[in-house]
Amino acid sequence: MTFSAITLTVGTAFLTTLSLTLLTILSSTALGALLTIGYILPVSPLQKTVQVYIHVIRNTPLTIVFFLVVFGLPQVGLILPFFPFAWLALTLYTATFVAETLRAGVLSVAIGEVEAARALGLSWHQLLTSLILPQAARSVVPPMTSNYIALLKNTSIASAFGVLEATGVMVEMVNQNSGYVIQIMMLTAAIYLALSLGIGLLGDLVERKIRLTR
Repeated sequence: MTFSAITLTVGTAFLTTLSLTLLTILSSTALGALLTIGYILPVSPLQKTVQVYIHVIRNTPLTIVFFLVVFGLPQVGLILPFFPFAWLALTLYTATFVAETLRAGVLSVAIGEVEAARALGLSWHQLLTSLILPQAARSVVPPMTSNYIALLKNTSIASAFGVLEATGVMVEMVNQNSGYVIQIMMLTAAIYLALSLGIGLLGDLVERKIRLTR
């Protein structure tokens, strides 16, 4: 296989990596926000449940989470292609880091402002949507960007479970084209770097925009 053909194959595989990353960013952010709300709502059983979930998943290796999803769910009758399984595993895992990041942002909101809003008669829902979450968002953009970059790199684990993403294709190409080992690895690293820098740039743009709207 020529190196141009290898480049095309690896580039196509990165579309799978990018799709998996973008889908997981959306779903893990949504789930992480829900976990954060469950964490801070004054409902003790809900708080305990969320705390246990976050503690257990965050301290479990991602590979184990993949095993539980890919091989555990079919045991209870849920059979899906490998890509949805990979998306689900990454979502369940990444959401815990998103939730902890958002919770830290919530805790950064001055307690005096919260008490003042409560004194004005704002409901808990109004307090969340108009004061706590908007202010928390301003402080969480950099760590959230780091979470998303880590997610991009974590997608490489999906290759071990049948998803032909970038790392899996890279290994396959190396095995089939031993004369281009260095070039293939450099190409793969360069594309990962480009995607990571792209996520970082978007994070910087969002942070700048938030600062301007203060």
